[in-house]
Amino acid sequence: MDRCIEVSTKALACLLVFGVSSVFAEGKAVKNKVGTATSTKVVKKKVVTATGAKVDKKKVAKTDKKKAVTATQVKKNCDDAVAALKGFTIGLDVVYSHTDARHDVNPAVMNGFPGGINPVDTESSQISHSRCFVDPSVNIGYSYLKDNFYAGISGDVSFGKKAEVTYDLSTSGKTEATTEIGRFSGDVKLKGGYYAHSLKSVFYGIAGVKWRKINFRYIENGTEGSKAKVKTPFFLLGLGMERPVYNKLSFSAEYECAWRNSKKTSTVGSTSVDVDQRLRENTLKLGVKYHI
Repeated sequence: MDRCIEVSTKALACLLVFGVSSVFAEGKAVKNKVGTATSTKVVKKKVVTATGAKVDKKKVAKTDKKKAVTATQVKKNCDDAVAALKGFTIGLDVVYSHTDARHDVNPAVMNGFPGGINPVDTESSQISHSRCFVDPSVNIGYSYLKDNFYAGISGDVSFGKKAEVTYDLSTSGKTEATTEIGRFSGDVKLKGGYYAHSLKSVFYGIAGVKWRKINFRYIENGTEGSKAKVKTPFFLLGLGMERPVYNKLSFSAEYECAWRNSKKTSTVGSTSVDVDQRLRENTLKLGVKYHI
């Protein structure tokens, strides 16, 4: 009996040890399995992360390439715009001009006229005359650009309607004065400025000379005196801009101010009168140019 109990006890102990060992071994196996799965997942995650990084790099490279293409295209467009403004041009403008001519005569000299005198302004005997018209104009020119700096030269001819006014200067109606502002004008201009890429336009200053016929003369008892003519050119300064709009065409806008002071003589019979003439002309031009 005791022997059976002893054998049974040993068998139970062996079974218990085996069970504990099996559980421990199973736990270890499970842990190893979990560790392996976790390791696999981590590796897979690393692979995914690496792949994602690779995808991001591709996107960045694609974006950079797109930006480079865009920058290249912008530069090409700017270069094309600059190239479009170079070379010889012919153009047509609509010109709004206001010409103001003032003729000053010494009243003491004017009183020497046989018919007597009644000046428009008794203090200065100033006779003024204005011309305000919208005229067409044609122009030719040449433009050059280098490193965004612009230089050009052009010549313009405008034509419209002349303005003529006659003033009665005497109480008897025997002495008159006639002023005339001619219909044609011409100018030669130099231009210098800078090309603004952001605005796709060139902005420039203008300096030159301008011609327009300005006459003043007296008429005594129906006899016309000699004309006091302004033969020397006006001085001209201004500002302008030009922008390519389509193919070889460009749009331009210019403002110009021209002026001249001159002293001439008008003679009627044996009487000569010195005339101080002050001339001003303001001009606004809008037009298109064709680049040859």
